[in-house]
Amino acid sequence: MNKLIWLLLLVSPALGLTGCDCGGDNYPSDCLLSSDASRFDTEIVFLSQLVDTSGGEDDAVTADLFAGTQSAALFADRGYSTTGEGGTASLRLNDSQQQVAFSLHRSRDDSVLVSNAGAVLEQSEHYWVLALGTFADVNSFQLATLRRDQQSVAGNRVSIRFLNALAETASPLRVLDGADVVVTSLFFGDNTGYVTANPDNGSLSIELRTQDDQQVATPSCDVQEGGTYLGVLGYAGSDSTADDSIRLYCHRE
Repeated sequence: MNKLIWLLLLVSPALGLTGCDCGGDNYPSDCLLSSDASRFDTEIVFLSQLVDTSGGEDDAVTADLFAGTQSAALFADRGYSTTGEGGTASLRLNDSQQQVAFSLHRSRDDSVLVSNAGAVLEQSEHYWVLALGTFADVNSFQLATLRRDQQSVAGNRVSIRFLNALAETASPLRVLDGADVVVTSLFFGDNTGYVTANPDNGSLSIELRTQDDQQVATPSCDVQEGGTYLGVLGYAGSDSTADDSIRLYCHRE
């Protein structure tokens, strides 16, 4: 009898785990991560584009990203991202495809900016998770999750998708590559499909315009011809949101 009880105690947590309903808006996030060492890891790269123009060194924006009910952050004290550097974190899913709940906290006081932001991830794939928003509008906070991908493109061109992280710039924006309009309407928080663009000597320059054709900025970034990129439209820093501080950060997929 004691042996039977012992076996039931071992099996019960597994039954509870596999019995979780991970669908819908209120799925239980404790069933999202696996301890099965035979599962393949899914890799996450976290970029923070949070801005705060209230001023002062104490108001520097750093963020923590959590997944499921893990008590330890996947990424801690992440500052404003201008490059894709900072390493990756791994999640071990229970299934080949699973919905994962991400939460975003402000590091300084552990305040929750985004909670239970569901994203469907696949084993062995690679993803970007981006924190977006401004402390001038707490309703602007959001997490964007994008699977990293590679596109086939001619050797003298690049394939790029744009994400609008300009929390305090009027949107939607138009994106022009020279005289060609490659994106007609890009709202804050949205991302485009892949488009092809023409770099010049390893540099890609674009023009941002409003819907009534007013120029906003002409940012550029370094690229390698034939590559695939995530182009983040952001600011020069977390505390500078004027139009002349707009930058294009090109992250290699």
